[in-house]
Amino acid sequence: MGRNRSTGRCCSGILGWWRTTNKMSRAARIGFVLLASFLTATPYPECVAQALRLEGYVSDAYSQSKITGATMYALVDKQRLKITESGTEGRYRLEFPVAGQALIVEKTGYRTLVIPTLKQPAAPGDLPFFVPLPLIPLDEQAHDKPYMQSQQQDYTLTTTTETKTQKKVIRTFSIQDAVSSQPIQKATLCLQYTKVEKKDCHEITPAVPTPSVTFEDADIVSVVVESAGYQPYQGNLILDKMDGSHSSYEIKMTPEITLLTMNVPNASPQVRYMLISTTGDTIPIRQGKEKSAFARCAEGTYSLRVLNAQGVPWHREVVQLAKGLNYRTLTLPPPPAGEVDHGQPVAKASSLPPVADDAVPLADTARRIILYFIQSTYELQPQACQQLDRLVLMLRNSPDRNIRIEGHSDNVGNPVRNETLSEYRARKVYRYLQERGIAASRMEWRGKGSAEPKASNDSEETRKINRRVEIQIYPQ
Repeated sequence: MGRNRSTGRCCSGILGWWRTTNKMSRAARIGFVLLASFLTATPYPECVAQALRLEGYVSDAYSQSKITGATMYALVDKQRLKITESGTEGRYRLEFPVAGQALIVEKTGYRTLVIPTLKQPAAPGDLPFFVPLPLIPLDEQAHDKPYMQSQQQDYTLTTTTETKTQKKVIRTFSIQDAVSSQPIQKATLCLQYTKVEKKDCHEITPAVPTPSVTFEDADIVSVVVESAGYQPYQGNLILDKMDGSHSSYEIKMTPEITLLTMNVPNASPQVRYMLISTTGDTIPIRQGKEKSAFARCAEGTYSLRVLNAQGVPWHREVVQLAKGLNYRTLTLPPPPAGEVDHGQPVAKASSLPPVADDAVPLADTARRIILYFIQSTYELQPQACQQLDRLVLMLRNSPDRNIRIEGHSDNVGNPVRNETLSEYRARKVYRYLQERGIAASRMEWRGKGSAEPKASNDSEETRKINRRVEIQIYPQ
């Protein structure tokens, strides 16, 4: 028995009718249950559709100004269905059909934005997902400058009588990311000449990042650029002055978007998220609205990490991100042991080493202060804040004293990341003091990673002594 759309539409109505009738035999009822089960398993939206709720804002990718009146469509079965338009301050809120293959955003004067929507293993849920939509301005039609074919207007090329002395022009092409303006190292540039009906392609590589092309005749040239991770560029180039000049073109490529957007229904205030790539790079995840977060990155495998307000690890999992819109609802486990209310840790006497004897009480004769940190974090603990507050008072009363701030870590993990962590710890202290009125000219800071341990790294009891910041106090 085949399934059709009209059958799918009426499945819920038939079920309702069956529940209210008492005129069916037992055998007929059994057969009807089998039929109803078959119908309700159909993939048609009328029976099983759920709306993916999205909200956010539309903005200019360069100026960050908000864009009103941008039209949003859902691509469903190769047809574009209009959903909504962005309103005041560029904000929008929509319900996107789960059966849709892509979200399309259009606005006059901007490039069309196409974001594939990916099938996710979990149901969308009730909370809307926060999705910012950046639009890239179009290049208007101009002479001797590439522009998008969508901006093409009627144009007749003015020709002159050719002579043997006619000059040529040389143009150098630079292919760049339209958002970051960074050069693209690998791409294919193809030029289609109108007059001679010739196609000429050039490979952009690290060895030849900006190819130069000699144009021998006035022409309207089609320009096509393709590069992995970018939407194809299709433009035109009007060359009507053969004056022997040599100049450069910049062609801006629209990146294909890989976006992770999350809802965290049980998120605590000030919880933080981050993505760690397989190469150790950290991609920050920005907060959207309450209990939502998003990040734009490259496709690939990442470690998703959640930290509480004090920087203590709360949750981690591996996520695989593909090109397009990756949405997920994340339910956090209970807070780590020893923590209460909103993931705020309760300091334990054994969690950090005792403060060094020459660090407290802080007197004018003090020469060294040691601050200790929880593993893999750079957040200041209450004990450290008390020490720094006393240091602030001393420095205010002793304007002839300067300080040197050195961050350290244990030797667990990647040495490069440990050095970065030690720099973050030192800079955190630097900013704390600066915000309390200590002049930057009186402070210097640096991170040393695990290069100068104070104790052995063989056990946790000794490693925690190495997770520290040392402040040296010296006369000017």
